[in-house]
Amino acid sequence: MNGLAHAQSLLTDHDKLVEKIEEVDYLSAHLTFRRFRKAVHDATDRPRRFYTLIRRPNRQVMSHYNWLIEIFHRSPAFYDGHPPEIKAMSESIRNADNSDPATVIALLKQHAGLFLNVQSNYVVPGPRRDLSDDELRHLLRPYVHIATQDGLPQLVRKMTGEDFLEGTRVNSSSYHFDPAVFDSPEILAFLEKRNARDDQLYRIVAEAEASGTRIAPQK
Repeated sequence: MNGLAHAQSLLTDHDKLVEKIEEVDYLSAHLTFRRFRKAVHDATDRPRRFYTLIRRPNRQVMSHYNWLIEIFHRSPAFYDGHPPEIKAMSESIRNADNSDPATVIALLKQHAGLFLNVQSNYVVPGPRRDLSDDELRHLLRPYVHIATQDGLPQLVRKMTGEDFLEGTRVNSSSYHFDPAVFDSPEILAFLEKRNARDDQLYRIVAEAEASGTRIAPQK
């Protein structure tokens, strides 16, 4: 398939999107569902189908936390390409004692918008508030399929009709702290409370995946 990944800049530039969108089979980007759908809707009359993938919430928070350190180690040009506020967050995390659960929790609180309930904020096309399971399933109806990381092969088959081929992740990175800190009782208890919407989303997707059923009828 011919497509564009990490197409945030394209999806936020209407004229360029109109120019390119007829040439591709798919687009992917780190944008909220509402922004993504509106940008594509405004740019083309082609039929549109939506898919997404989510990770285990605790692992996603840990990976994103590590990424704020990793960006500093990639290259000076790569790091300097980030906004000042992201570089300031990176500096505060890099200089912290990331072996101390209390320190990590304080940083997660300080930068909650970047770390907590991020997946549900991006994936769910609805209000950022507590929802019942039925309300959440209803809001997810525009998606053809949502998968967990374990369901990636099935997602690929549904999107492309082809088998998933394992490959090397180009954006993978080593951890700059001991990942075991995110399994500490303190951080697990904190995330259970403060990252609860992501936990709920993951549970609902995983249950549907295990049973082989759709989360909700498509709109």
